Amino acid sequence: MTNNLKWEVTPNKAFPQLAFLYADAIEKDLLALMQRYAPTVENYMKQQAPWTDRTGNARQGMFTEVEYKPGQHVRLHLDHTMWYGKYLEFHHAGRFAIVLPTRDLFGARMINEARRMLP
Repeated sequence: MTNNLKWEVTPNKAFPQLAFLYADAIEKDLLALMQRYAPTVENYMKQQAPWTDRTGNARQGMFTEVEYKPGQHVRLHLDHTMWYGKYLEFHHAGRFAIVLPTRDLFGARMINEARRMLP
């Protein structure tokens, strides 16, 4: 049996382009994953924040934002718009924290889902 395989492009030349395309596809999948999770994460923070509202500003000011820099990173930011949000997060032994516990909860879920996306 003869092998009639003829390379149009050698593997050494094709691999870098294929690796780039694969990395780009993973990046876009991660972007879609974070965009899908962002509203759920934001709603969870707003509903589960452990403090008693006085004005409602802190709760309504919590937000998520997906940051995407192609070829560099995909990030899901969780934050407060009110200046005193940092006190809710880091004072009182974390009793009023919601951003970090939410990050831990949903971060683990997103990592597991991202792992399942890979072959």
